[in-house]
Amino acid sequence: MRAYGLTLLAALSGAALIQACSDSGGDITAPDPTPTPLAIVQLSGDVAAHVPEFQALAGDVNNKGEPGRHASGRREINWDGVPAQFTNTVDFPADFFKGRGLVYRGATGLRVSDNHFADVNPTYGAQFVPFSEAKLFAPVGTTQVEILFRIPGSDTVAAVRSFGAIV
Repeated sequence: MRAYGLTLLAALSGAALIQACSDSGGDITAPDPTPTPLAIVQLSGDVAAHVPEFQALAGDVNNKGEPGRHASGRREINWDGVPAQFTNTVDFPADFFKGRGLVYRGATGLRVSDNHFADVNPTYGAQFVPFSEAKLFAPVGTTQVEILFRIPGSDTVAAVRSFGAIV
């Protein structure tokens, strides 16, 4: 794997893209907007060798698309798995990853590219280097997108314990 200028960010106990939903059994309320992280892990360069370490910190079992709450484990969002009908178009559904507990809002849409956005602008093909060669994504109409966490497969707000992103 080539060494990229990448960063792996993890704020454990903050919010999560890669962690199981709370299993408190009670009503889930909005999380504290300024929680104190238990640990922050930051890396740069070729981070591939360190991804399993973060996965173990976030939850050693990958609950994948299994619906509902789980007492332990994590869920992962994998852009490489986006099918062809939602690639290189602005028609990516906001609830595509709802089965993994993630929906988004705040953008006209998301664009998932399998050609480094060279179909949008030929110069982009050399400018954007993804973590994995298969897919890149970007919001449409804005530079920001809001990520909302849900109990997987439902519209119920989820409390989460960790977040990881490779950017």
